[in-house]
Amino acid sequence: MSNKFGTSRNYVDLKRDAIRGDVEAGGETEMANVVGTGKDMTLFFEAVGEIKGEMERIKQFLTKLQELNEESKMIHQSQAISALRNRMDADIVQVTTIARSIKAKLETLDKANLANRRVPWCEEGSTTDRTRTSITSSLRKKLKDLMGDFQLLRQRMMEEYKQTVERRLVATKYTKRQI
Repeated sequence: MSNKFGTSRNYVDLKRDAIRGDVEAGGETEMANVVGTGKDMTLFFEAVGEIKGEMERIKQFLTKLQELNEESKMIHQSQAISALRNRMDADIVQVTTIARSIKAKLETLDKANLANRRVPWCEEGSTTDRTRTSITSSLRKKLKDLMGDFQLLRQRMMEEYKQTVERRLVATKYTKRQI
């Protein structure tokens, strides 16, 4: 194909010029978005950052719940135990709420990944698509692992609480029988 000056240009040159936009008009068009370093990937990485921040909050709640669980083993007053259990239950509800929020954001990222595949040079299998997909799936795996750890902690807490109640119940039965 010939340009204005009569020299021949190939398809790759034409495609590169189309991506760059009209340089003389001062346009930098979709190049930043297509390459993945522009607004689309920036917004994607901002969303990923938010999700990672919320996952960090879940980790903080997990450590807090572990500390509260250890504290509950040392307390013997029923009022203090019930207050501690209420705090732990409130933290559990917050973790569940955060996890649901993260799950919804991951679903939104999946939808955005599918929509991004319609952008030229971001089709399925492109580097941008693979990056977005791999990051989203790794976040999903991290959430699954976090929630597995959370579930194990809850089960351990419930088991320890049952054992504590049984131990106290047995202690009260034996003291009453001895009297």
